[in-house]
Amino acid sequence: MSQAALAKAVGLSRTSITNIEQGRQPVNIHTLYAMADILGIEVGDLLPPSPTGSLGVTLGGDQEKKELAKLSAKESNWLQKITQPSINKTRK
Repeated sequence: MSQAALAKAVGLSRTSITNIEQGRQPVNIHTLYAMADILGIEVGDLLPPSPTGSLGVTLGGDQEKKELAKLSAKESNWLQKITQPSINKTRK
């Protein structure tokens, strides 16, 4: 898909798409999800790899565990999904 076509589909300029790709422009989370949906890929596939190759989420203490326990099932599932390493997927 061309930058122009993706830009039109998400309501941005082609220049904005270029700048987002180059890391020069921040992107709103809803736009990121729209891009992934249009491209038929997971949101995580649009993000650069973490420096260590994984998120390395570690619970440091009781306070963090208490805060996580307050999450709803939906929030907990979302958090688990975004902290799992991405499986290699074929981009369209």
